[in-house]
Amino acid sequence: MRTAKAGWAQFDSTPPLGLPMGGRGPRFSPGSEVLDPLVAQAVVIEDQKGYRTVWISIDMIGMTWHVTSRLRCELASITGIPPARFLPWAVGLIRLTGEHTIAWLGNEVVAEWLPLLRSYLNDPDLIAWGYCQDGRNYMPTDALIPEGGYEVDRANAYTKAGPGPFQIGIDEVTKMAFLELTERL
Repeated sequence: MRTAKAGWAQFDSTPPLGLPMGGRGPRFSPGSEVLDPLVAQAVVIEDQKGYRTVWISIDMIGMTWHVTSRLRCELASITGIPPARFLPWAVGLIRLTGEHTIAWLGNEVVAEWLPLLRSYLNDPDLIAWGYCQDGRNYMPTDALIPEGGYEVDRANAYTKAGPGPFQIGIDEVTKMAFLELTERL
C-alpha cells in the first residue's frame, strides 16, 4: 500500500520599496517601509492512489482571470496535475471521514447550489462552502439565469479579464467537475 505524501514551499514575494501600493482604496504613494513580508506558498498533496493536488496562496490583492488561467496552465505543465476544467472558479471536495464531505466553490455561491450538489453527489449531509478564493462574482444556477436579477446580472462584473455573462449549462459543468473529483477521493 502506498502512503500519502505532502510537500510545502514558500518564497518571499515582497516587492522592492518605491513601487506604488495598492489596497484600501486608491493609494498611489510609493511604499516606504516593509511591515510584514509578502509570501507565495505552495502545498502539494498526493493521496494513497497517487492523485495529486496543488494549492497556491499568494499575498496579493487580486489577480485577473487571464493571469490565473495562465498560471493554472503553467502549473499543469510543470506538475502534471490538471487544472480545474471548464469553470471560471475553482471547486473541490474535502473528505473529512467516510461520512463527512465538504464541497467548496470559489466566489459567492447562491443557496440553490447546496441541494443540487447534494443530489449530484448523492450525499444528503454534504456541507458546501463558498468564498473559497478571491472573486468578484456570484455563481448562479441554470434556474436563476433566465430570471436575471442581482445575482445573475447586476452583481457580476464582466470585463476583458472575465468571466463573461453566464449561459445555461453551468449546472452540468459543475456537476461533471464534482463527479470527476469524487472518483479521485
